[in-house]
Amino acid sequence: GTNNNFQVQIRSDISIQFNDQHVLENHSLHMGLSLLEPGMHTNFLEAGVSKSKQQTLRSVLIPMVLATDMAEHFSILSAFKAKVLSNKEKNRSVLRGLKGLFTFEERVLVLKMGLKCADIGH
Repeated sequence: GTNNNFQVQIRSDISIQFNDQHVLENHSLHMGLSLLEPGMHTNFLEAGVSKSKQQTLRSVLIPMVLATDMAEHFSILSAFKAKVLSNKEKNRSVLRGLKGLFTFEERVLVLKMGLKCADIGH
């Protein structure tokens, strides 16, 4: 396989398409999300998921996949550490559930970290 830097250096089609930004991650998102376009036989969400829920899925999925770009690793890790350290009291109550306790952005940050752990651990 290749990495984003390689794609940018050779000026690949996908590097140009995604303006040298998170090239492989954007390509994966583009390919995966294109399967969920309205009318596609691969769109398993159309049958019973509201447009609002589909948009929420996209708003969580996109930053999570982009977070797998190792170029962003340390900034995401720093943001996560800062959030954990600044919310010690709130974090003690995590067993009460995430919804309502944390903002949407904080929940996405936790999901990013989980995906990063799985991605790095494979």
